[in-house]
Amino acid sequence: ERRERLTAALAAEAGDDLAVAPIDRGMYLVADLRPGLDDVAVAEAARRRGLVVRPLSPMHIAAPPRRALILGFTGFPPQALDAAARTLGAVLRGFR
Repeated sequence: ERRERLTAALAAEAGDDLAVAPIDRGMYLVADLRPGLDDVAVAEAARRRGLVVRPLSPMHIAAPPRRALILGFTGFPPQALDAAARTLGAVLRGFR
């Protein structure tokens, strides 16, 4: 339920800037960023706004690295997931 809620909130708030890779289990989502966005820079900008997301590219072995964010969703109430999606959307709009 939380996974679906976060996926829907991200689509509404940041759908032009990221695409959530479909998963059917687990504790996190992987959201690929639109071309040209640096996942490390986005993660740092999100951190400055109080939102912790993990960039995927530093963990990528093959070249070119996948520019994506790892987003946890377990242990958070639905309202917090909505707020996080709004914050991430605002962060991503700042990179346009």
